[in-house]
Amino acid sequence: MSHPVPPLVPFRHGHSEWNLTHRFTGWTDIALTEVGIAEAEAAGRALARAGYGFDEVHGSVLQRCRQTAEALLLAAMGTPNVPYHTGWRLNERHYGALQGLNKQEIFATWGEAASRRWWRGYVEAPPPLASDDPRHPRFDPRYAALDPADLPGSESLRDCQRRVLPYWHNVIVSRLRAGRRRNRTAPSACRSAGTRTTTCSRRRRARGRRRAGTSSRRGARRRPTPPAAS
Repeated sequence: MSHPVPPLVPFRHGHSEWNLTHRFTGWTDIALTEVGIAEAEAAGRALARAGYGFDEVHGSVLQRCRQTAEALLLAAMGTPNVPYHTGWRLNERHYGALQGLNKQEIFATWGEAASRRWWRGYVEAPPPLASDDPRHPRFDPRYAALDPADLPGSESLRDCQRRVLPYWHNVIVSRLRAGRRRNRTAPSACRSAGTRTTTCSRRRRARGRRRAGTSSRRGARRRPTPPAAS
């Protein structure tokens, strides 16, 4: 007998220190502010009221994603001790040389037209970090086991989508398809400011109910199809 595919709850990380100063974050590992923690807690309480629980969470290797997940789970289930699976493919979009700068600084350096084309377009990536730039992910020990050729110095939205999709198909979709009638698993990708791809897995506490949850910064919702370009 076939079972329905378990639903998926997407969430976005809460307000971060660089959101506070309007800086492009990308792969820079920036912590949440107190406001961001409170946003995640509020999302967790809303999910609890709607009858949601979680079997596991899938997110990026960046601390703002983990902080959001832990605060949300603590509020939703009374414990942050839910399996948390990290993957570098779920990182935010890499903004290259724009990382650490605000819009005014970017406009002053490259002009407004080009800058807006980079972060709003699909194909064109921002100027990349040089391979010897200490901010390049090849110098980050979290990515030491990866082929340096896989580590971006910058990404377009298309590049980001191509990076995320292998995790989506090989991990998230396979777990959704293997979901059981009880103890359902619906993994997800944690999105950050700039990437437009985020999800979190969850299990229904109230049997048979299909109400939508909420997000830490934007509305959480079920996403039955692969994530759109980030």
